[in-house]
Amino acid sequence: MTRNIQRLTVLVAMLTGAAVLHAATATLETSLAEADARRKAAENRLGQIKSTSSQSAEAAKALYGDAAAKNNAWVDAVCRAIEEGTKAAPDVSSLAEPAATSLLAWVSGLDKALGNPESSAAIAEGSRKQVIQNLADVAAKAWQKNRALSAEKRRQASAALRARLQWKTLEQLP
Repeated sequence: MTRNIQRLTVLVAMLTGAAVLHAATATLETSLAEADARRKAAENRLGQIKSTSSQSAEAAKALYGDAAAKNNAWVDAVCRAIEEGTKAAPDVSSLAEPAATSLLAWVSGLDKALGNPESSAAIAEGSRKQVIQNLADVAAKAWQKNRALSAEKRRQASAALRARLQWKTLEQLP
């Protein structure tokens, strides 16, 4: 048993180290792909309960609306900084935290509506931190890539980023 615990400890250390290395070396495209995948997964999973009218399904739909609004507020702040050509990277920490927290609340509400087991507190906290880091990475890297462009190119870059990352509202989804 001690040997298994040691192996597990080594595995966790390796995975944690790999995650830290990945976060440090992630490109803008990798960070964007991660954020885009979260958006698509949320929108796709909403379809599992959209036509359901149970109390837990209604609660999950409301949680999706909240998550969409908070994630879109983050997208708007990043796009605004790119469009305006701000001198400093956008500080989105006050928006990333609620966006991440609302995303996890939505996932928890969806799991409850579908009768799935709830994630452990440790997994939820790790996921929250990872989402916050990803949102900070996207903001900083997207701003860095586009800040020196002409106003028209910054506007185009902002529009492309918004089209890729902005969540659809409940009403916009099929």
